Amino acid sequence: LKKMINTKIDPIKITGLFEGGHPGFRANYLIVIEKDKVEYIDSMEGLRDFIGSIDNLEEAILFAKSYGYVMGSKLTGRMYKFSNGTYTFHLVKYSDSYPESMFRLKAELIELTITADAYIKSKRIGIYCKEEDCFRF
Repeated sequence: LKKMINTKIDPIKITGLFEGGHPGFRANYLIVIEKDKVEYIDSMEGLRDFIGSIDNLEEAILFAKSYGYVMGSKLTGRMYKFSNGTYTFHLVKYSDSYPESMFRLKAELIELTITADAYIKSKRIGIYCKEEDCFRF
């Protein structure tokens, strides 16, 4: 089945999962082979569709990451609990804007709830870090 996979990625098409990197661009792709059919998943929407229902902690974290939520370096930004089929996290969401200086970075602490049927709800708790504090571990 591995021979069915075309690993040549078009460099003009610079999209994928969890894009980024410096100095060079990087992106991940998910290749699914089911019933001799190859499917390339290269969007967050496609990844969420592939995950489907949330069956375990790893899927819940990956689902949250597909929306830009990440675990922080401090304990307050990487907590979770599981109760009645629902995951509740304290995760970090970094600012989407690119200020004139990277030292003006800002991140918020978010309470995120994810149910088994992939319903996601977020609530802002407060500022997690800003400016140079975001670079301290």
